[in-house]
Amino acid sequence: MLLSEEGDEAVKKMVKENKKWFDSIFNSVSPWDDDFVNADKYIWVKIRGLPLKLWSGQCLESIVAMVGTLIEVDEATLEKNELEYTRVYIRLLVAWEARWVKYMRINDIMCQISI
Repeated sequence: MLLSEEGDEAVKKMVKENKKWFDSIFNSVSPWDDDFVNADKYIWVKIRGLPLKLWSGQCLESIVAMVGTLIEVDEATLEKNELEYTRVYIRLLVAWEARWVKYMRINDIMCQISI
């Protein structure tokens, strides 16, 4: 997110006065640098086609590892409130797509997994 104002001081003051809120929302807040490059993006994705008995942290982590890194599993997935898909929060490179379909054999079960 880019915050801008006519003068740098207004933004600095706003961030300082609301530090607790900014820290709860963002990993970091820093002044603009023309050399800044964001290599990662964080997104929620749905994983479809995974049989319910394979909804484990280890299995989800292995599937997500094909595109990125598992950060968090949605509460509805953990509690099995939504059984059509699992929903996970992942980190991946900005240039990568998180959309794919693969046939996989998991614990001798053939699955068509889509993210």
